[in-house]
Amino acid sequence: MPKSQYWANTILDFTYGGVTSVTPPATLYFDAMTVPPTITGGGTSAGFGRIGLTNNLTNFPSASGGTKSTGVAINFGTNTTGSTQVVVDIAIYDASTGGNLIAFGLLSTSVTVPTGAPFVVPINGGVFTET
Repeated sequence: MPKSQYWANTILDFTYGGVTSVTPPATLYFDAMTVPPTITGGGTSAGFGRIGLTNNLTNFPSASGGTKSTGVAINFGTNTTGSTQVVVDIAIYDASTGGNLIAFGLLSTSVTVPTGAPFVVPINGGVFTET
């Protein structure tokens, strides 16, 4: 999962003396995207709204082997946009609106969500790696 330029700079500054501490976001906000962002932001939201998950070991169990997965399903709710949405990417932010893009990742297979249908990322469906 690529990191945003903002988050990459934060990590570099922390690691190489730019700052002495980094406080992780208390809540991470997931947004289903029809057009993925780039490392500097952008992209197009599918219109479900950002879904907040408290940043804890229940929602994000301990990493192992450079991999961490979601410990809960991410339920985006029902598509009420009035049109079919093709979700290709999930973006993660530090705020429910605006804020900073943290990371983003293409789905292994895009998901077509008709009007009135739910969109849920299953438990262990969000996989984050650092190698």
